[in-house]
Amino acid sequence: MQPGSAVDRHEAILANTAAFSRLVACLYLAGPAYEINADRPILLAGVVVSGAYSIGSAWAYWRSHLVRGRWVVVDFVVYGGLLLAGTSLPKETGLPGNPFFNQVLLLSVVFGLPRWPAWRTIAVGFGLGVVLLIGDVVLVGRTSLLWNVLPDALQFPGNATILWVIASQLRAAARRIDDARLAATRREAEVARQQEHVRLAEALRRRVLVTLESLAQAAAVDDERLRHQLRADVTWLRAHLAGVPDDGDVDLSAELRRLAANRRRTGLAIELALPPVLPPLRGTRIRALVAAAREAVNNVHKHAGTATATIEVHCAQDGVAVTVADHGRGFEPHAVRAGIGLDGSIRGRLADAGGHAEIESRPGQGTMVTLWVPAG
Repeated sequence: MQPGSAVDRHEAILANTAAFSRLVACLYLAGPAYEINADRPILLAGVVVSGAYSIGSAWAYWRSHLVRGRWVVVDFVVYGGLLLAGTSLPKETGLPGNPFFNQVLLLSVVFGLPRWPAWRTIAVGFGLGVVLLIGDVVLVGRTSLLWNVLPDALQFPGNATILWVIASQLRAAARRIDDARLAATRREAEVARQQEHVRLAEALRRRVLVTLESLAQAAAVDDERLRHQLRADVTWLRAHLAGVPDDGDVDLSAELRRLAANRRRTGLAIELALPPVLPPLRGTRIRALVAAAREAVNNVHKHAGTATATIEVHCAQDGVAVTVADHGRGFEPHAVRAGIGLDGSIRGRLADAGGHAEIESRPGQGTMVTLWVPAG
């Protein structure tokens, strides 16, 4: 099984480290095995138990991809017993030292690999040190406590603590890697969602919205209530496709700044002239103004043949006016068929908000569109 996340892979690396240390530790059994004879049954039993347990536990660590705390407790019991049994062998058999000391010292690094608090690693390491002290001082009667016995005992918690610090840093790095990957995945999903929204919005704008606007303005619809509903739906759909919030507070200045920034990225520089304070406007009227201004700017971008435009906001007691002006090629407003294009779409958009639009243009003299809604 191939672990998926960085945390899983790092845990597998630590487990493989524990397995590899056990196999390497088996090499330390070569010396004790060479000294085995009929007078040393404890040595024979220790070598067999240590070798079998080291190989079996190495296989278990490798298969699990995880260093479990309860396994380390079993290690403590097994290797602590070997360490204690080995303390009496030098005195009884003439061996130069504890035959299992170097092996257990190497394996003590595993005590720092489980995902558990540091105090447990220190406690298990000191536990092995205490076992060594009991064996050397109580059972054997060694008197060189500060010179040999205590330094040897402190190596167990020291090795385990060093490995715990290293393992903790590896786990923290793995979590940061996974967090960064998750954030990147979320950003990619958000970008994909936005791209899909843009694609659908463009399809709706080209197909559905144009048809609805034509129906809303055409004389073929005799029912005034139906025309009113069509205009309301067109206004809502325009605002929704433009990304204008449908509920809650809407800030006209902020939405116009956003419109200018978006258009700037497409190559149309828009100069804004906004008053410091705007009279209170209900959300439906602000959305109608923003949607109408966006449509006017779209037409500048597509038809005016210029790279600059201006948007100004004028406040009066009775209402708010937004003007969109350019110095492009201009056109003849009366030549545009009613109900379709600049005249129909912008006027219809403001009608349901209680406002109106005025379009001034001459060929070669640019265009100015004034959008007005009542205050309140």
